[in-house]
Amino acid sequence: HAEEAVWSAVLATFVTDSTRQIIVVDSARALPARIFGFQELARRFPELSEEFIQRYIEANANGRYVPSFADFLIPVVRVDSIGLAQFQDAGNPDEYWEAFYSVYPGTPGLIRLFRVGFDEQRRRALVFVSRACGGRCGCGSYFLLSESGGAWMVDESSVAICS
Repeated sequence: HAEEAVWSAVLATFVTDSTRQIIVVDSARALPARIFGFQELARRFPELSEEFIQRYIEANANGRYVPSFADFLIPVVRVDSIGLAQFQDAGNPDEYWEAFYSVYPGTPGLIRLFRVGFDEQRRRALVFVSRACGGRCGCGSYFLLSESGGAWMVDESSVAICS
């Protein structure tokens, strides 16, 4: 499945020598409109056609179930809101993340995948991925990818939106 292959290529960018597992939120929610407005995407990615951007926006109008990633290079653990609720009893964000990392050690944080938009030839893909990793640690990134020889590769023009 092409969408899973794109997500796998993106998840691989989070893997380091110390990464033992990847924790992914179990559903791909629809992106908030403020994140993927047409003008904003056209500004960030001027090389993309209007049709490509529109296809991406349409793909993200609805959420979608996230696959198991059974063939990924390290274990991918899917968690849902019920699984994450166990950390809500923490008194502050630092305690939340301490509890999270005690249950899920060796992870780069909590990753949320959004829908992939493909160009008409299905040779380029755009996806937004967010990563939360602590009380003041987190980032959202657009990943632009290209397919070559059956493999998806992250382009250098990917854009991080960090706070």
